[in-house]
Amino acid sequence: QEYGDTTNPAAQIDALISYGVRATFRQDATHEDLTASIDRGIPVPCGYLHRGHVSAPAGGGHYLIVIGYNSHGVWVHDPWADMNLVTGVEHGPARPGVLYSWKNWLPRWQVEGEGTGWGVFARR
Repeated sequence: QEYGDTTNPAAQIDALISYGVRATFRQDATHEDLTASIDRGIPVPCGYLHRGHVSAPAGGGHYLIVIGYNSHGVWVHDPWADMNLVTGVEHGPARPGVLYSWKNWLPRWQVEGEGTGWGVFARR
């Protein structure tokens, strides 16, 4: 708890630096940035709007970690809950390796359009 129990990106970056990991918080990430990081074997903690209908995402935001992807969507770990990305409500307990479709993930992650995704991108 040296850096706090928080999703504050500055605290997360400081914690990563303490382990020798270089990382940057970005608010301009693209679909390609996300998949490129995964292709390099580096998961990406991502902030997204988890409330409201997918057509109008809302809420204070929430973080999960993207661990993989395929043509259908992103594989995520979220210790909080398994979300229904269409309605914006939890529909089950947290479980590892949940697939969220690109169709419903991208509007919640890139709320202001392409190139507006929030994430902590680490480098090797």
